[in-house]
Amino acid sequence: MQYRSKELCVHAPQSLPQERQPHPPAPSFTQKVTSILTISSLFIVVMTPFAYLGGRAYHDGWYAALRLDPNMFPLDPQGVLVEGAIGWGEVLSTVMDTICHVIAHYWLEAIGILAAIAARFIVSIDGLLTPVDESG
Repeated sequence: MQYRSKELCVHAPQSLPQERQPHPPAPSFTQKVTSILTISSLFIVVMTPFAYLGGRAYHDGWYAALRLDPNMFPLDPQGVLVEGAIGWGEVLSTVMDTICHVIAHYWLEAIGILAAIAARFIVSIDGLLTPVDESG
């Protein structure tokens, strides 16, 4: 039986091949740790400026709300990064609280939206493998 995919045509094998292709060797523990450390380092390098800017805005925003000059109480770079972590934590907390409030008030609509997304996902998977008419 043949199946047609959107990208390519796949034929079901009639029998198992005599020779099996060898699997590539699994990455070693040190390779896994190295890749995790590389990705973590890259993430920290990319996110540090955002944390600094967020901390600076958080610090200056508090003093602006109190009608004080932010330069009255200067922060060192480490303090700005700590303020950034606090500020981004408050943003994340506010976003999660808003999402929970919306779901609590509109739970029926939320279920409907999730059902529509699930149905769309199932239809897209079902459309990938459709039987091919072998008569033509």
